[in-house]
Amino acid sequence: MQDILIKQEDSGLYDIQVEGSDFASAEGFESAIPVSYFTDSRAPEVQVQEAKNRRGWVGNILTVDLGRELGGLLWLLDQARITEDTINFAKSYAQGSLHWMNED
Repeated sequence: MQDILIKQEDSGLYDIQVEGSDFASAEGFESAIPVSYFTDSRAPEVQVQEAKNRRGWVGNILTVDLGRELGGLLWLLDQARITEDTINFAKSYAQGSLHWMNED
């Protein structure tokens, strides 16, 4: 399966790549992994009580029947201090965002 190529630019930001008048394509995990890491999945109520602050990607509404969501919870650490606990949460959230690789 081919995906649209999303690549990290020299600025550090990720962007969709274009070839001529079409999107560049990627095979494998070149785009899938950054999309999984940096797409916000909806936070559970135990982590974010107020529903409007739980975020999440709107496209996940299409996968409700599958019982899984695209993305991860790395966004929860955006304002966190860098501590051993934060590093452990980051590792756990990163692994969780790639959980689909074990299922597919």
